[in-house]
Amino acid sequence: MKLSVFMSVLVFMISITVSANADELYDIQIEKITDRFYLLSPEVYQIYPTSILFVSDEGTLLVDTGVKETQNRFKAIVDSLGNGTPKYILNSHMHRDHTGANSIFGPEPIIIAKEGVRDLLLAPRFAMDEFPPEAMPDIEFKDSMILHFGGEIIKMYSLPASHTDNDVLIYFSISKIAYLGDIAFGLEFPSVDGACGDASKFADAVEMALDILPDDAIMVAGHGRIMTNNELVEYHKMLVDVTKSVTDGLAAGKDTTALAADNILAKWDSYGQGEISTVNFLKAVARDVLGYKSPNPLAPQLYYAFKENDIEAAINRYWELKETASDKYMISPGGICQFGDFLLFKNDTENAIKIFTLAIQEFPDSWVPTYYLGYAYIQLGNPEEARKEFERGLELDPGNKYLLEELGKLDSGK
Repeated sequence: MKLSVFMSVLVFMISITVSANADELYDIQIEKITDRFYLLSPEVYQIYPTSILFVSDEGTLLVDTGVKETQNRFKAIVDSLGNGTPKYILNSHMHRDHTGANSIFGPEPIIIAKEGVRDLLLAPRFAMDEFPPEAMPDIEFKDSMILHFGGEIIKMYSLPASHTDNDVLIYFSISKIAYLGDIAFGLEFPSVDGACGDASKFADAVEMALDILPDDAIMVAGHGRIMTNNELVEYHKMLVDVTKSVTDGLAAGKDTTALAADNILAKWDSYGQGEISTVNFLKAVARDVLGYKSPNPLAPQLYYAFKENDIEAAINRYWELKETASDKYMISPGGICQFGDFLLFKNDTENAIKIFTLAIQEFPDSWVPTYYLGYAYIQLGNPEEARKEFERGLELDPGNKYLLEELGKLDSGK
């Protein structure tokens, strides 16, 4: 069963970062939920990770902090709307699009997360984020925790492993506002961390949230939008049906290619118009039903070689791993480009272009490297070359919303 294409896109979605000047290029949407609650969402690569800002007489509290690359703008908004430096930061899970700006507020905030998140942020897969000590959780809990702050009773619950194995439901029980994290993506299929998540368990996680939350709770998804109870109920129904359909199809001896050809998820195809397509979610569920383990991330290996030597050492490390350990590392366009994107963040555009060019040479049928290379040319101030790359990507994947979005920005002069 071939899952390589799915894994390439998965790495692109959960490991993506943007350039060092992203504070200037990307806005942060602000939505007032109530007089004391705000929803903040940076417009980064159209993935819109969400954060909650809670402002009280006792001080400010944040649920997730978004990406590091927009942290200065994020801090300016929090400083403007909040009541001093946040006293607490609650992390819904480990991913960099939710923990990336943890450190921008310095050592003062107390950071709370599920048990194990601190060790994960210090692990090799997050090496390129170079998280400082003040980004690490100060308090971790195993099953549940209650925090009394600002007149709120904030309840945190460990959820069944689905998006990751450290997902947390955060519920402000007085105001009836819940942060679902990435167990729900609005009205889209959710993404899954191939290393520690389990797509076949999303239904269990959402069911637990529905059991805990009252019907009139305001439910903030980890990406995209606020959901109603009815929408989350329908979302749960979709997850149950998808998991059963894929499980039954596999038990009947079909592989993912046959299941996709049979269009077994046609009923839920409207959920596949976002980050994760219907076919890719089908493959994710199948992988976890069958108990497949994802390969180790490639980019940290290239990062270590680069830090110890130079860009040529990183490229040579790629060739070495491809030749001797392709079964252990994620040899994919997304895996290569993740390292190149780190170089972009460090304003090392020349070396980033070398890495993206390598990815294009290795995976000429993938749109992912063309997207990254186009963005590198934007960072260089060369919109003409950027346009060529985005258009080349569209030839490979017509209708790709990420490429169309970037072309739209070029057309509007943004």
